[in-house]
Parts: sequence; structure tokens; C-alpha cells
Amino acid sequence: RYTFTIPTDTNFHAGDRLTWSGKALFLQGGVDSLHRYLHLNLKVRYMNDSIASADTLLYTSGSFALMVTDSAVVKSIDGTAYLKSSDERERLLLVEPALLRCRRIEQPVTP
Repeated sequence: RYTFTIPTDTNFHAGDRLTWSGKALFLQGGVDSLHRYLHLNLKVRYMNDSIASADTLLYTSGSFALMVTDSAVVKSIDGTAYLKSSDERERLLLVEPALLRCRRIEQPVTP
């Protein structure tokens, strides 16, 4: 299990889009993809105590991207990667993990 928590600061604003991306590589073990999976979760907690989340399951090695967007101000960001396998030798490698924040900029309206 891999988890992270990022408290926010003044750099986070309402309407920011958050994307957690990377690559997951299954290592060792001889388990077929029906008996193992990686559960990835990105959860964003907002100042108004609402929560938005994105989940995905990976059964084979590959890329992932989880995205959350809301109009509220971000309070904290949590992520979890949980490997479920019937083979205790199964290992996982997360490669090139990145948490990207994109801000929506309002364009001035010209008359």
C-alpha cells in the first residue's frame, strides 16, 4: 500500500483541476491478471467539507491518470495505491508519479 496526503496552501484556488498520473509496473509473481489488481484512488477534500474522488483499477502494467475538478477551495489531497494479489511475491513499481494542478483563468469579457 502506498499513500500520500498533501495539505494545501495559498497556491490552491477554487476551480483547480488536480490530476495524479504515472505508470504502474507489476513485477515478479506468476499470477494472471484475473487474480491481481491495483486500486488507485485520488480524493480531494474541500474547505466546505465536501469530498470529490476518482478511482481506477489496473489489471496489467500500464499508465494511469485520475482527475478531479470542483469549484470549491481545496483543503487537502489524498492518494492511495493498493495492490491486491493472491501471490505474496507480487510486487509493484510506480514510475513517474506526478500530481499536476491546473488553474482555470477567467478571461475578461470585452464589450
